[in-house]
Amino acid sequence: MNDFLEIIASGKLLCRCISAIVVPKVALAEPAYVRTLALQSTVQSKHEFFALSQISRIQFSEGELLPHVVTGHLEVKGAGGAIDLADGMIISRSVASYLAVFANTQSPLGKFFEAAERFCTRWIRLDI
Repeated sequence: MNDFLEIIASGKLLCRCISAIVVPKVALAEPAYVRTLALQSTVQSKHEFFALSQISRIQFSEGELLPHVVTGHLEVKGAGGAIDLADGMIISRSVASYLAVFANTQSPLGKFFEAAERFCTRWIRLDI
C-alpha cells in the first residue's frame, strides 16, 4: 500500500498527493461525476475537500494558482485502484501540502473549479 496518491500523464509521474478532486468534463453538467480521493477517509475528509475546492477556485480566479496543462490522459493511482481522466481537471494537495492542479481539456478551466466547489459544498451541506 502506498503512502500517497500518484497523478500520472502519459506514463510520467507528475505529483504525489494526499488528496485529490477529479473533475471530468461531464461533471460540468452533472456534478455526480466528480470523484474525491484521500489517503485516509476520516470525518474531516469532506471538510478538507471543501477547503481544497474553495481555496483553489479563489486562487485561480485571482491569478495565484496556475494549472499545469498536459496532453493525453491523466490518471490518479492509489491503493484503491486508478481513475483515468480523458478530458477534465484534477485538483490535488501534494505530500508537501501545496495545491497542484492538472488539466487536459480545452474547456474554460474556471468552470471546472466551480463544478468542484459546487459539488463539495453540496456534499458538506447534506451531511450537516
